[in-house]
Amino acid sequence: MTKNIFLDKLFDGMHIEKINDKSLCIKGISCHTDDIREGYLFVCLPGYVAIGGEKRTDTHHFAKEAITKGAIALVCQQDRKINFDNSDIPIYYTNDAWSALSLCSSRFYDQPSKDLRVIGITGTNGKTTLAYMVEAILQYANKNVGVISTINRRFKNLIVPSVNTTPEANKIHQFMRDSLNLGAEYIVMEVTSHALELKRVKDIKFDICVFTNLSQDHLDFHGTMENYFNAKKKLIQMVDEQQGMIITNVDNEYGYEIKNHIKKGKLISFGIQNPDADMRAVNIDFSIKGTVFDIHYKKQVHRCFINTIGEHNVSNALAAIAVGVSQGINIDICANALAETVVPGRSQFVSTNKPFSVVVDFAHTPDGIEKTLCSIRLANPRRIICIFGCGGNRDKTKRPIMGKMVDKLADYIIVTSDNPRDENPNDIIEDIKKGINRDQDVDFITDRYEAIKRGLLIASENDIVIVLGRGHEEYQTIRGKKVPFSDVKVIDEILNSHNNNMNLI
Repeated sequence: MTKNIFLDKLFDGMHIEKINDKSLCIKGISCHTDDIREGYLFVCLPGYVAIGGEKRTDTHHFAKEAITKGAIALVCQQDRKINFDNSDIPIYYTNDAWSALSLCSSRFYDQPSKDLRVIGITGTNGKTTLAYMVEAILQYANKNVGVISTINRRFKNLIVPSVNTTPEANKIHQFMRDSLNLGAEYIVMEVTSHALELKRVKDIKFDICVFTNLSQDHLDFHGTMENYFNAKKKLIQMVDEQQGMIITNVDNEYGYEIKNHIKKGKLISFGIQNPDADMRAVNIDFSIKGTVFDIHYKKQVHRCFINTIGEHNVSNALAAIAVGVSQGINIDICANALAETVVPGRSQFVSTNKPFSVVVDFAHTPDGIEKTLCSIRLANPRRIICIFGCGGNRDKTKRPIMGKMVDKLADYIIVTSDNPRDENPNDIIEDIKKGINRDQDVDFITDRYEAIKRGLLIASENDIVIVLGRGHEEYQTIRGKKVPFSDVKVIDEILNSHNNNMNLI
């Protein structure tokens, strides 16, 4: 929180209907009652049922609760009239509460993005890995950089756990202002399609947009791939017209389309397969210890090592290096930074002291699973033992597709619970089963702990056990409750408790 501000300054130029208007000075902004404090403005956001079936609760229902917790004014959607008996609390009606939250937040925190270089990363897969890589490159080049990601929001000692990959607008602008006050020069942020559609980033000045890829996900929200892509493209349209930079993956058909249709700003394309890429990786050599490859850029060749495997991670590295190059950082310096970068829960090898390897990865889409399992195969394991599930209350159409992908690429499959949320985990497993066409070398174990245990107990020399879907996450969401559960910690616990009993099955 930087200062108090009068409501009339927040609403200047906005089309609003004022009820019980007062000259009030507010101390903060929130759209969630858990964050309300005395003197805050509470922004009520409308609920929705998305075209693909996703639902969101209408927070106008919590307006009274917000007032009891200290809110002194409300912003409401025009068609959600609120009546309070004998109340003179100011209510400000708008046709677009999402936009109002964004603009009010930007103004309350004095438009912090205008004094930062903001790098927005969007795409279906790779956002978190890329955010870590870009952060590492900028820090290696002695830049002060904050990050807004799936894992957390962080700058120096300011670390805030993430609920959403891209938080609501008030949280974004608050973090940017706090980081700026602590000396930040850059903000690297993952920008989801939800955030773009729901206008969480509408009033942010983006200097760089990185497009990683697009594949099936979130159709419960967008309905179609066309809608999904159109949402992603909104970030490109927000990049600064004069000084902005677009960085896009031309191995992906959607990224290639962006390159062909971009009409403003500068552009760096990257790829592995596409010979037309401005920056390209060739001579890729994979091993269990990592990946070595050559970078071709502007008729020069640079050697790079990353301590993870898979073409998708080489692609992420190219994107990160392109960001570095756009900021005047030498490619060799970028490569040095990446050689030391580790991303939690992304192709993360867990130390085992066993004759087999264990990997944890966040892959939770058909494309992500395919790329991850194909990358693991490059390490030439005896068997891939894959433990995975699908999240509840999310795109159901991808479940059998994910099952089919694992059926194709893994030697032994253990289907289990992921984050079931409000669904019955056994129903989710039944959806996955539809894509699996085998009777042997497959188990269905609802309890994730027991599923991981099973995978570790059957592992033998030169096998790779890979646990997919949750990556860095420290809890499972079950019937509205967050239950502590870390795949990495569970693996460590099982290995330690069964130290002398491995390979008995």
